[in-house]
Amino acid sequence: MATEARDAVVGSDDQQTAHLDRRKEMRIRESAAKVIQRLEQARSVGNRSRGRELLDRLGNMLKSLPSEKFRHELRQYAEYSAWLSPPIKDGRIQIGRRR
Repeated sequence: MATEARDAVVGSDDQQTAHLDRRKEMRIRESAAKVIQRLEQARSVGNRSRGRELLDRLGNMLKSLPSEKFRHELRQYAEYSAWLSPPIKDGRIQIGRRR
């Protein structure tokens, strides 16, 4: 699943940064952790519009990073993407409340 999430966020392998400075990597992780925490809060209260906004921010943060170093963050991205995707039933997108 991390590969699928990376492809959705990163695109091609050419765009990945080959080497990250350890300090920069830690700053990115801290920023991503804060966004992920806010995503969890948005999900817990059902605030999908705020969730989409935060997911976009996380995606922008992760899109040029090497996937082997940010697996956890990419899994989180995939999890929240699934939450924000419209439910499909009988091949049709369901509008309104999820059940």
